[in-house]
Amino acid sequence: MSHTPLSGSEEIGVDPDQNFGELINTLLEKTRHGRLAWASTPVSGAYNVAFLRHSITVRRVGSRTSPQYSVTLLNSAREEIKSFLSTMPGDPYYSTLEEIFHYACRQAMAADEAIALVQAELAKV
Repeated sequence: MSHTPLSGSEEIGVDPDQNFGELINTLLEKTRHGRLAWASTPVSGAYNVAFLRHSITVRRVGSRTSPQYSVTLLNSAREEIKSFLSTMPGDPYYSTLEEIFHYACRQAMAADEAIALVQAELAKV
């Protein structure tokens, strides 16, 4: 399947270009090891990690039953440089973006800390 441009630099398809694909894989690796500080954004279902001059946003779009995942590289003015949308579970990057999204959500929402606090309160009951 070839890439179909959506708007500007956004692509939808089975495989992003090689450099962006490598970036997605590195994001997953660094996220798994807790090396990135993901934060919530004003947009529901979107999480951001900031770097010195750029940032990356991962989003879940569509319904919860048939989600699609996107990753967007932004410059310091928050303008889109490049974006990729994975629409189907069969896409090679679908599971990678889904995993990044879930890690980012868990970290940004401080889920592990919340669970530990509730467990501590339950222990006192």
